[in-house]
Amino acid sequence: MAGAEGKEKGAWPQNGLDLAVLGLPSLQIKSDDDYGAEEVESLKSLVSNLRQLLDLHRKYSCRLSLSVFEKGSVRSVVFYMLDKVPAPELIAATVESRILPYAEEHETPFDEMLLQYIKDLLEHCSSQTTTLFTEWEAKAVTVLDCINDTDMKVDAVLEIMQKAVVPWSKVVEQLVQQYLEMDGPKQELLKESYRLMEIRKLLRGYGIRNFNLSNSTQIMTLIRYILKQDLPMSLDDSLTLAEAYKLPTSQINYLFLTQLIGQGRTEECMTVLKKLSCAEAECVIERLTTWARLQLEDKDHISDEHKKNQMVVAQGMVEALKYMHIIQKREY
Repeated sequence: MAGAEGKEKGAWPQNGLDLAVLGLPSLQIKSDDDYGAEEVESLKSLVSNLRQLLDLHRKYSCRLSLSVFEKGSVRSVVFYMLDKVPAPELIAATVESRILPYAEEHETPFDEMLLQYIKDLLEHCSSQTTTLFTEWEAKAVTVLDCINDTDMKVDAVLEIMQKAVVPWSKVVEQLVQQYLEMDGPKQELLKESYRLMEIRKLLRGYGIRNFNLSNSTQIMTLIRYILKQDLPMSLDDSLTLAEAYKLPTSQINYLFLTQLIGQGRTEECMTVLKKLSCAEAECVIERLTTWARLQLEDKDHISDEHKKNQMVVAQGMVEALKYMHIIQKREY
């Protein structure tokens, strides 16, 4: 049979089927013993497989070798057909004209199969280059659009969110935003996954890739690290993390302001304080006062450098206390 497949590829699998059908009657005549019966069953199975191969070729324009088909399943055939689609924009037409009819013919759950294809696709691509991966993302999103069941669509969105390259491509970002705006039983799960992905994107900006986001006890360590990087978005990003993990923002502002005051950046310190609510500003300044007192009362370090630092802290605190006085006058 391999000879028929190899020598006359244009006529395959019709030539193989014709050959197998011709051999079946002669074998049936000789099938008195068990060995002959086994051969007949084997040939019958071959005929059945070749007929299915011929169907695949004629009805679904899908060419498979006999060995691949025999080892496969309905799902693997569908995956093969999807893999062979050369561009994402051709997916929908292929699904409608080939995949759906093939799945219906074999009574295979259509949506589940497409969802599994997306999972396999993304898993396969997780080790590929970024450029290649984003091409696969576009394909996964297009396959997702062909799924009918809403819950399974959301499951597919979650898969894409978790596996997509960060920062997300425009295609993935639009997909996620589209589903975040919808209502459904899995909406909270979708929002939580989105929140975690946003945090991952934020952390990557600081070179942090493998942080366990479920470990809330280490979040303050992470925030301290981000603040020390002293980038333009360090405070905002730290506050975003604090909000996500329900930490008091006053603690974050306090840490950042001790950093600014210690560096003599009094003007920046006042800008931050003036953006806070009166209550939070008072709370933060009170904590800063305690911190500054400890700095100024330190008699163990009496170097010139330390004295300069104490002077810087004192100057910063004078401005902060002046601002607190203004706030309190407004309140009374």
